[in-house]
Amino acid sequence: MLQVSTRPFCDWVTCTQVHDRDVPEVFASVTSRCDAEGELEWETPGGVIHEGSHSTSVLVVSDGRRVTLSGNVGRFGRPDNVFGYGVEVVKEGANTILGAFGLPPFEDGERVERVRRGEGGDLHPEISYMGATISRLDMTRNFVTGSAENAGDFLYWLRSQKIGRGDTDSVGNTVYWNRHSRYARAKMYAKGAEIRAQMRRNVQRRGAEHQRYLAELADWCDQVGLVRFEVTMKQRNLTQTGLRYWARCTDESVESEYRKREEGLMTRCENFEDVRALPVRLQNVFHAYMRGENIAEQGMSRATFYRYRQQLLAVGVDIAKELNVTALRVRPRVIELTAAEPPSFYRADMAA
Repeated sequence: MLQVSTRPFCDWVTCTQVHDRDVPEVFASVTSRCDAEGELEWETPGGVIHEGSHSTSVLVVSDGRRVTLSGNVGRFGRPDNVFGYGVEVVKEGANTILGAFGLPPFEDGERVERVRRGEGGDLHPEISYMGATISRLDMTRNFVTGSAENAGDFLYWLRSQKIGRGDTDSVGNTVYWNRHSRYARAKMYAKGAEIRAQMRRNVQRRGAEHQRYLAELADWCDQVGLVRFEVTMKQRNLTQTGLRYWARCTDESVESEYRKREEGLMTRCENFEDVRALPVRLQNVFHAYMRGENIAEQGMSRATFYRYRQQLLAVGVDIAKELNVTALRVRPRVIELTAAEPPSFYRADMAA
């Protein structure tokens, strides 16, 4: 039996390969457009939703040459996705799904080496592959905060934190960084609440045993304060890092890219300790901001406000950005994040 990963694991993949030979066509519909004279300008086949057990599905489409698969392959055929599999296992699972349609597996393809001349005239070697390419890749990891209350307070605090240069915002209990970026985005949320939201959907498609298992799993997530950090790497990011090539998408290479953003999160968490080392006046400004107060309206001069802002930016807090909070609970204390381990009742088997 495959073992789920407690390291970062793959939560979504979109992959395409253009073959130099005819392969089976797989589509449920065709979208087309004609010009004023009725001549066909273009047509695009719509994919088939390949359904597995436990209300899981993956999109597969083939026009006879171009094959695309998109979905949470590691979740396919399993009752949940709280824990998952590394990208190499997911690649094997994707090819198994393609085989169910009589389609050839995604391949590395021929390795091609080129030399590119830079702006300064320097020569730079470039390596590409002629096989499958990846246009979206989601990697995620679970952390334990100790309790549902800790998880809630931690997510509230994260609303004030920046990771990199992008904006931070929130929807419900989910905190986003660079949510609308075409490059990469990240988010963090409480997994127990997300499981319960899923349980309210498609109730008729699940059996009583499945519902009981999900309820037990959601209760466990709340008990340990499980939060999930998820990174979506989009086409530009994958191209720049070389991870767009199926051949170069390994557990090691993908985890390395994911950890760059996870380290940004951990730096913010460590900086929370730095707040207690600040002068008392700055600590007061910080806690007022975390309560949702508008610091700019507290009677200080513009110069003082921006001086405080500059000092608090060093610990990852931007008091010029309005917090999207209602009555924010703030009790200064340490909330320790640790990597989550599956509970003893967890069903880790992956569909064949």
